Amino acid sequence: MRILCIEDDIQLKDMYERALYTISLHDDDIIMCETGENALNILREKYVDIIITDLMLPDMSGIDILKIAKNINDKIEVIVLTGYGSIETAVEAIRNGARDYLTKPVHLEIFVEKVNNLRDLVNRYDEIEEYRFAKEMIEGNAKDTVMQLEINLNKCLLKTKKIIKILANNKKDNEKLLEIEKILKTKKNVNI
Repeated sequence: MRILCIEDDIQLKDMYERALYTISLHDDDIIMCETGENALNILREKYVDIIITDLMLPDMSGIDILKIAKNINDKIEVIVLTGYGSIETAVEAIRNGARDYLTKPVHLEIFVEKVNNLRDLVNRYDEIEEYRFAKEMIEGNAKDTVMQLEINLNKCLLKTKKIIKILANNKKDNEKLLEIEKILKTKKNVNI
């Protein structure tokens, strides 16, 4: 799972990074950056599952990052962090697709819990996508198999009809041969 954390405050960035590495799994990729522009470059180059962004960055807002990230990949889950919390910005963040909105100072236990909840959510979404893909493959293969069976059945029916026709002709031929044989036997008896 790839997690991108955007925080311009060095102390908070280090704290979030330590917290993320503490809960990360062996295959997690934690990316830290300090500006919106760096974050956007990463988003253009790499697939990201979760974004944690500060609302007020030096070069753009976390809402702008949220909008652009959702444009790039609408499945990205986003947590917006802010020291300037208001109901209006919280509503705006949620309306634009943020999964959560936390005010600073963020308690690390809550931070970790929110990230773990998003990790579980992303994993569930991935499992559902894998299930859908497998289901489509199975259904597609089943349709192909049924079509192939119908084709093979039709071929078998045609061959069977041909065989029946040949056998019917052979039966008539056999009956003729038996008749000829009877006549020949009769003629032999007569000639002797």
